[in-house]
Amino acid sequence: MKKFTRALIAALAVIVLAIIALNLIERLGIGAEPSSSLPGAGAGPAKPIAPKREWVSVGGAPIPSAEVVPAKESSERCVEGRVVDLVTQKGIADARLRFWPSLEVNTDAEGRFGARALWDRMTLLEVEAEGYFPFGSPGEGVSMVLSKGTCAAGLVIPLVPRVSRRGLVLDSDEKPIAGARITISSDDDAAAVRLVTDAEGRFTFSARDGALIEARADGFVPKVTRMDFAIEVTGELTIVLERPDAGESLQSVTLEVNVEVESTRGELYGATVIAWRDTRWGPLEVARVESAPASLDLEVEGPGPWLVQARNYTRSSNLAETRGEPVTLRVGESGKLRGRVQDEKGQPVTGFTVTFREKRGPIAEGEGESRHVLDARGEYALENLQSGVFNVSVTALGFAPSDSQEVRVGEGLDARADFILRPGGAFTGKVLDRKSRSPLARAAVSLESSNESLFAAAGTRTADDGSFTLGGLKPGRRSLFFAAEGHHARLVSVEVEAGKSGGPIEVLLTPLAQGEQPRLELVGIGAVLQAREDVLVITQVIAGGGASEVGLVAGDAVVSIEGQLTSNLGFLGGVELIRGQEGTWVLMSVRRADGSLTDLRVPRRVISPP
Repeated sequence: MKKFTRALIAALAVIVLAIIALNLIERLGIGAEPSSSLPGAGAGPAKPIAPKREWVSVGGAPIPSAEVVPAKESSERCVEGRVVDLVTQKGIADARLRFWPSLEVNTDAEGRFGARALWDRMTLLEVEAEGYFPFGSPGEGVSMVLSKGTCAAGLVIPLVPRVSRRGLVLDSDEKPIAGARITISSDDDAAAVRLVTDAEGRFTFSARDGALIEARADGFVPKVTRMDFAIEVTGELTIVLERPDAGESLQSVTLEVNVEVESTRGELYGATVIAWRDTRWGPLEVARVESAPASLDLEVEGPGPWLVQARNYTRSSNLAETRGEPVTLRVGESGKLRGRVQDEKGQPVTGFTVTFREKRGPIAEGEGESRHVLDARGEYALENLQSGVFNVSVTALGFAPSDSQEVRVGEGLDARADFILRPGGAFTGKVLDRKSRSPLARAAVSLESSNESLFAAAGTRTADDGSFTLGGLKPGRRSLFFAAEGHHARLVSVEVEAGKSGGPIEVLLTPLAQGEQPRLELVGIGAVLQAREDVLVITQVIAGGGASEVGLVAGDAVVSIEGQLTSNLGFLGGVELIRGQEGTWVLMSVRRADGSLTDLRVPRRVISPP
């Protein structure tokens, strides 16, 4: 007992000393300081840092593009770069950057910044600027490993502008619904935004691309939509709520949630407990309790099932699904993942993004999380990861995205995943107005956005003459997304070859008629698909499409495409194989609701998905 008491006292003493040291660091600024010779704190660099045209993912996440170069002094460690507007690529003045440990710097009039650190490890935690969505969220940031005499130069951080949009909630008779409750939920770990419509059913909002927007009102069935290009183009969103069918219940449900620490079966106090409702676009946050006790009742609205998770600082529990029954969340030992990223010649890739998604089946995955790394040795070491089985991949500028590796994290394991990145393909072309044949400047060009490709593709915008070059594409059939103000958007399928530049292609966008709502034009079979376990399930059939013509219905499961199992193709691979040239056919094996298998030849046509 005495040994235990002495050990406890010694441990407490160490903790107290550590707290005192950290307080001194915070108060004195030890560990990092602004550099008087770097932008944002003095004279600035000899030449301005120009952002590359391909430095963001489809979801707007920055991909580290800095180079690790010798510093001016052998004892110096530093980072310098620029914060820019995602759309205009212009520098953002007075943006605030927060680094670990204990450093904040602001950008100058041209968006440049610089910082000097006394530590081997430095992390850019957050970037904020007035009028923009912040970069950074819990567990994310840009981790830098800098030895003495090195500097991370040319780090470009793009911020997404906050653009104000107009919303309107109506009933089926086109009458405004006052007091309707609006929820805006993003996948960046930030809490959902809650709004209420005014007496005319209107609300004003700003949301990231891909955010989910739900409207609900007493006596109406809630409705969810997604922030997409149509809202971006028009600046307006109208949501029509319907009355429930006879016998349909709209009551809220109270979930009983218990949180345990798996290693000791003790209770985890102070965790944030979050509940989501799974929609066809992804999870929508419906409830959140900050600093929750180990046992609580969580009130949720809307149809189930619901997904529930507990988070405590850098640790997370399992993601549990429930239809109303009690839920037990267990927080296991946090996991570690290490690895090395090299090119084909064995040289380290110094700037890259590691993305990991929970594996829920052969092709079904959970939401993704990314960590951005700058390391002269091309190494990464991620800690405090949720335990489980994940699909891990790496992206870097100038390379094709890597294939995913299945990795088991936690459970006392020090997991490792090494990657060799290969040259990606590129595509060039011009975007023109279909009617006038005039070039469309500043049109958005990217790989099609989806859950699987959120951090896996670069995006760009056209030049004044409508021309574009999109690089870093993975070889194979790919769908490129094109959108411009005042026009319908379009998806175009192309064949990408490794290390080669395809095209040029000419993309014609149809101008909007007066009062017309933007739509997406593509060649496909006219069906909305969702990954479930090892198949692609049809969730909606579009009238006039090939799927409707051959009798496909919601609930049918696509087992194979052109003789290849969907479990091997994955979600994106399956979707890409279904698409193709207008007037051609695709062979699919479909499992019906009764379990029978049917082979169908489905025609491809130009369609406009809902």
